[in-house]
Amino acid sequence: MSVKVGLAGFGLAGGSLHSPLLRAAEFEVTCILTSRWEAAMRAWPAARTVSAFDDLLSAPVDLIVIATPNHLHFSQAMAALRAGKAVVLDKPMALTHAECETLCNLAERQERLLTVFHNRRWDSDFLTVAAALKEGLIGRPARFLNGWRRHRLEIRDRWRERPGPGVGLFFDLGPHLIDQTMMLFGPPIWVSADIFAARQSQPQGVDDGFEVVLGYETMRAVLSASSLAAGPQREMRLDGTLASLVLEGFDPQEPRLRSGMPGDAPGLGDPEGAIDARLYQPDGSQRPVAMQSGAWPRFYQGVMAALSDGAPPPVDPRAAAAVIRIVEAARESAAHGRRVAL
Repeated sequence: MSVKVGLAGFGLAGGSLHSPLLRAAEFEVTCILTSRWEAAMRAWPAARTVSAFDDLLSAPVDLIVIATPNHLHFSQAMAALRAGKAVVLDKPMALTHAECETLCNLAERQERLLTVFHNRRWDSDFLTVAAALKEGLIGRPARFLNGWRRHRLEIRDRWRERPGPGVGLFFDLGPHLIDQTMMLFGPPIWVSADIFAARQSQPQGVDDGFEVVLGYETMRAVLSASSLAAGPQREMRLDGTLASLVLEGFDPQEPRLRSGMPGDAPGLGDPEGAIDARLYQPDGSQRPVAMQSGAWPRFYQGVMAALSDGAPPPVDPRAAAAVIRIVEAARESAAHGRRVAL
């Protein structure tokens, strides 16, 4: 089945992540909304570039992939669904849970595919934690730490770090960490959060760090990110009644795609040398744990299967909407300094 794609946005997400994965799954990008037309033409020489979203809607495409700034996701997805197009939204799905529900309902009425690019479900470290849980390596889970680290003092001139709706580190990384946690443990009972700015030059209203606790009956998940934390970029730790699983290192798929590796390259998700995973026993002994390979290409393979064979979408839009419900609860908690029940 030949599926023609209109790609909205050709920055980091659209150009370096979605584009190679679309090509690997044998989609044909025929129209691109971007101001970076030279880069777009290098990647897709046969595609047409446009400067307005309405031009993308009127193009003869089957699927619209929306990789634009966060505050545009809702309005552009609504317009695309109304135009009868299937839609892939980069995360976050939208800025509010109500917007997400509106999109889900419209997609169902239009009988069109709607899914969200929660690509971190196919990270090597996350898949390894999921496998360890399934195998019972750590026993009953007691605490899950899921953190993202970087150390950068300077503020970059880009939309994510300028004041406006849907900006800041929490909207950027929070949905990934929340989605991963809910994939492992389901919806939490309550949320407690601190969302803050630590850099002195940080623009007002733009956060650069957060600590969010998701409360379960007998377990806590602590999700965090910081712009002033040196050391391993990613950390996952799962403590249980039998042992603790500790992973440090950054899934290599994003840097490899950004460096030009094809989306269907055999070694794209190989974690060797990038992530260290160890199982610690109560007596202090430890051993390495075999890592699962990352598998971002599964997302667009799933989109193709949904469009051609009627398979379920690779990410259920209702699950992506549930993530934004937690995002809203966390922002409410941070604003009022209290735990928010769900």
